[in-house]
Amino acid sequence: MLAFLALMSTAQAETTLSASPMGALGFALMNIGDFAVNLEHQRGQHGLLLEASGLHVHGNPTHTTLIGGGLGYRYHFGEGSFAGVLVGAKQGHAKFKYDYLSGDLDSHWRYEVRQTSVIPHIGHRWELGEHLRITARLGVGLGQHQVQTDVEDPGVAAATELLEDRLQFTPLKLDSELSLGWAF
Repeated sequence: MLAFLALMSTAQAETTLSASPMGALGFALMNIGDFAVNLEHQRGQHGLLLEASGLHVHGNPTHTTLIGGGLGYRYHFGEGSFAGVLVGAKQGHAKFKYDYLSGDLDSHWRYEVRQTSVIPHIGHRWELGEHLRITARLGVGLGQHQVQTDVEDPGVAAATELLEDRLQFTPLKLDSELSLGWAF
């Protein structure tokens, strides 16, 4: 541990602030990326990542909005490549249009949604000049959604199942980043 701290104190440091619009895929019912702003402090080959993110999965009959963040680590190797892990949590709400199951056009069921994840990832960062950076990341890991509601209705079980399927279409959580950043 002391050797790691000594290395971190002597290596050249760079901090990159980046923004990723991958959450736009949520409007196509795909939960594979977030709207995110991240800050990575890299010293030598080691990077500490702090990320604030949001997700909106949109489409009939569900709408889900989650906000949260994560903390991660990246090991940089080669000419811009990296591997790492991001641990995160999000919380928010969802609604389910009741008319999808019953024909009632005016009712919505509201849910509280929590998401926790641990996602290993690989990626690459391209340096465009002295400060401009483009980063691409892809990860697959453990992710769990918890959906809760206090509505007691015969159709709520079917609606809850459909909502969970939309949020987590596989047992794994997919994660992606395509961001534009500024290094300083």
